[in-house]
Amino acid sequence: MVGEVTGNPQDKAEGQAKQAEAQLRHTVENIKDDVKKSLE
Repeated sequence: MVGEVTGNPQDKAEGQAKQAEAQLRHTVENIKDDVKKSLE
């Protein structure tokens, strides 16, 4: 997002990487929750 405003490709790449990392963490948390629910 910042990279799109500034036009800096490095900022854009870093923003996309952070977004991907956040999505991955969210997915991992969802999997953990599903496992906990299946064990209950």
